[in-house]
Amino acid sequence: ERFEELRRIGEALGFLYVASGPLVRSSYLAGEFYLRTLIERHV
Repeated sequence: ERFEELRRIGEALGFLYVASGPLVRSSYLAGEFYLRTLIERHV
């Protein structure tokens, strides 16, 4: 619940992708998630 709130806040601030969870690191697969999200949003 808290992580979902943080994800929404990040997206509201203009971040294209927000990975929010108890075990998420800032660099963990960041590039892959970012590219996948861009592709999904533009198809």
